[in-house]
Amino acid sequence: MLTNYHTHTTRCGHAEGTEEEYILTALRCGYKVLGFSDHTPWAYATPGFVSRIRMLPSQLDDYVLTLRRLREKYADKLHIRIGLEAEYFPAYLGWLREETERLDIEYLILGCHYDTTDEQDARASRFGGSPSTAHGRRYAEQVVEALETGLYRYLAHPDLFLNRVTAFDADAEKACRDICAAAARLDIPLEYNMAGLTLQGPPRRLFRLHPGRVLAHRGGVPRQGHRGLRRPRPLGAGRRPRHRGKESLPAQPGHPGAGHPAGAGISGHCADGLHLLY
Repeated sequence: MLTNYHTHTTRCGHAEGTEEEYILTALRCGYKVLGFSDHTPWAYATPGFVSRIRMLPSQLDDYVLTLRRLREKYADKLHIRIGLEAEYFPAYLGWLREETERLDIEYLILGCHYDTTDEQDARASRFGGSPSTAHGRRYAEQVVEALETGLYRYLAHPDLFLNRVTAFDADAEKACRDICAAAARLDIPLEYNMAGLTLQGPPRRLFRLHPGRVLAHRGGVPRQGHRGLRRPRPLGAGRRPRHRGKESLPAQPGHPGAGHPAGAGISGHCADGLHLLY
């Protein structure tokens, strides 16, 4: 069953197309479940600060209400889920919990782009913005800490910190192993997203994320685009869907919030029970 839980809207400022266009494209391509997970807004403490990659807090209600209307309209054709892609900003987790409960948000994806906040110097605090892998350990620490909160259903683009890296060294490997060990321990899936494949060197070791296993794509499963489902067009562009299957979210006992959203999708396992989402 084709499912997708990583879908942005124009509110984040780096996506194109309406929600309904995504839905129609998903239907045309045979998807059974479509989950929307635009970037979570934050009630920043810094006066006047506005993030350029996420909606405003004032847009959150409209985001949810729009999707609820479309969910009702297409209820007999497509299972639509309403979620968010959220950072790990410890100072604002209380606000996040309140908003997700108030609006009945069904799931949160962990997208760890910044170190605790992006308010002060977004460029300096951004993971994946440096050719050095030294910041990989900090990224891994933040990811593991976030996953242990139990708030997030799965980890989006786990290799994000490799975005501008020129060589996959010991620091990068340790960060990857730490993330995979935590994901296996907590039974939380990792998204096969390819965000780190702007890597400028040979990526042959990129997916050696767990001892003794190579987390490469399996036979018959295409390599996926790395930007999430942001434009309606690639899904129906006359070739295998650019983002096909990577967003499947297994509803298995033991996953935080198991039971919703449900969907089989294309997935795989490697050593010690680590679960991958293709």
